[in-house]
Amino acid sequence: MKKVLTDTNLDEKQRVWFVYFLHVFTTILYIILDGFYTETMLSFWFLVTFVGSLFVYRFLYSSIKKLFYSYWGLTVFILLFLVKNIIAYSFSDLNSILIWLLLLSLVTLFMSMYQMSSPIFYPRVQWWEYDFRYRGDIKIKVLRNEEESNARMSDFFYDVGCIESFKDFKIGETIDVVFKYESYHLNLKSTVKTIRKIIPGRPIRYGVKFSLPDEQTKHDLKMMRKLWVNYKNVKFREKFQNQS
Repeated sequence: MKKVLTDTNLDEKQRVWFVYFLHVFTTILYIILDGFYTETMLSFWFLVTFVGSLFVYRFLYSSIKKLFYSYWGLTVFILLFLVKNIIAYSFSDLNSILIWLLLLSLVTLFMSMYQMSSPIFYPRVQWWEYDFRYRGDIKIKVLRNEEESNARMSDFFYDVGCIESFKDFKIGETIDVVFKYESYHLNLKSTVKTIRKIIPGRPIRYGVKFSLPDEQTKHDLKMMRKLWVNYKNVKFREKFQNQS
């Protein structure tokens, strides 16, 4: 079972769509102008390239909309296509506008990949670490209407994160994330933005966005981020010390 829910009013997703359509426009324009300048618009290869690109971007659109992991395979394929043509045109005397279109397409592709690497969309979960003792996710408490439950923070970046919990939360619901580590006790409000249900019996992954109403909250969030990174490093060292 795989089910992904996304907040339709999510600002980050709107920016993702803007970059996506800008990237598609520049790439398709490059393919058309390339066929025009090389006088190959009536060739079979041009037809294959043009139609193939439409199919690839149609699948990429679906991957972004439904947050399929096929997004990363498609972007790597597009990246190889762009790099190949940039190298080819670096030794060509053809119109320089083609190079600029390729570079713009490459930049927008990297922007898209950076946006989609957010914990809200594609959390970086240590799926390769089979031993839970050495995973970098930290234990937290989640408060909802005075109801407390255990959860884990598996990814964290600036003001967004990924929480794994067996509790059912709803899109747009406000929850308190409580983190206790040594002498630190941090309580941060967050809003559920995405829900990813992968396998029955496993925790549900929630993409959350933290509220930053004042400087103290921003400081607490930075401290939580720092402690989370330190915790991951400690677990990493423990694994190799125990194996040696």
